[in-house]
Amino acid sequence: MQNIDWVKEFPASITVCDIEGVILYMNDLAIEVFKDDGGVSLIGTNLLECHPEPSRTKLKNMLKSGMTNTYSTLKNDKKKIIHQAPWFINNEYKGFVEIAFEVPFEIPTFIR
Repeated sequence: MQNIDWVKEFPASITVCDIEGVILYMNDLAIEVFKDDGGVSLIGTNLLECHPEPSRTKLKNMLKSGMTNTYSTLKNDKKKIIHQAPWFINNEYKGFVEIAFEVPFEIPTFIR
């Protein structure tokens, strides 16, 4: 991948996969978040193998269609926003990026 040093220590979990679902990159926080699942050794494995149904089918459809997916989770008293979106080089679809970050339970919404 291109030089993406700025994401290494970015305060969000960032995982990048190709169009088949193979993990190409994980930043430091993603490696830490997924340490019980293999951490850095997950790079080169397929995301589809890590997801049970119905998540696996949803992920297959996302990889095929390039549709963006955003949701929040609550686990271990932490609320997170998960954003999964396709990435491109020269307008060519290359796979997906997942960015996950903690948010306060109450966050303001500004209408602009």
